[in-house]
Formats: sequence, C-alpha cells, structure tokens
Amino acid sequence: MKRQISNLIILSFVTFAWFALIAFSYFFIDQPLALYVHRLPLETKYVEVLKEISSMGSASYYLIFFSVFIIITQFFYKNQFWFMHGWLFLLSVIIPGLVCDSLKPILGRSRLSLFLESNIYGFHFLQSNFDVLYWSFPSGHATTISGLMTICILLWPRKWPAFAFILLVVCAS
Repeated sequence: MKRQISNLIILSFVTFAWFALIAFSYFFIDQPLALYVHRLPLETKYVEVLKEISSMGSASYYLIFFSVFIIITQFFYKNQFWFMHGWLFLLSVIIPGLVCDSLKPILGRSRLSLFLESNIYGFHFLQSNFDVLYWSFPSGHATTISGLMTICILLWPRKWPAFAFILLVVCAS
C-alpha cells in the first residue's frame, strides 16, 4: 500500500513537472526560438534533409503500406499472425490520427507562419473557423510517428532506444 502511494506521488510530481516545463516553454522559449531559427541562414540541403525527416511522420505512406500489407497477408500470403500485426499498425496510425484531427479545430493553435507574418501566436479555442492556419497543434506528423513507435516499443521492447530515437528525431523536425 505504501509503495502504491509512493508511486502515485512520484507520478504526480513527474506529471506536474512535465506540464510546468510545457507551460514554461510555451510562454518563454517558443517565440524567441522561432524567431532565432527563422533568422538563421539555413542552406537548402539542410532544409531538404529536415523535410525528409519530417515526412517520416506523414500518415499517408503508412496508411497505404499497411492497407496493402493487410490485403497481401489475408489473401495471398495467408498468414494470420502478420495479418493481425498489419491491423495493429494500421490502427496505430488511424486512431491517433482521428483524435489529433478532431482536436485541431477545437484547440486552434496558430501556425508558425502566422506568428512570423502577422504576429498571431497561441491558441484560439473554437475561433479558427476551420482555417488550417490554426491547425498546428497537435502535430499530425508527431502523432503518427508516436503511434507507430509506441507499437514498435511494445512489440520489440529490447529495441526501444532505436524506436525512441526515431520518435524524437521526427518529432523535433
């Protein structure tokens, strides 16, 4: 019983610290960092590399791949194990994607381009009129890769550092 209370206290502290870090970042780091990075003279090759890394979070590739994978394992290869894994991976993209896309118009987080061009920053709850310029949060790419890497970590726990690295690199891009 004492151990459960101790774990609950630790979890509560970590959760509070995490939200405090998010709030601190939102109010004190986000805007100055965006302006700093925007002013950097980035070479085209670096920008292209970042775009390629970011595209690893694009749901469309995974939706097509796992749909075809499911069809192949059901009708041609006829392997129930891989068929079920295909569904697991497909749903790990679809379900978080639906949640993410449902939250975007509700939260109304303005995109970086609005901040840089019009000094519009922050959340505009239910005021975005379904304008995609206010659909910056939650990130669809980060949501997609988080769903996939979570399943990978659960299926192959020994490889978690590699999956966590991929997750962090794609989310940071």
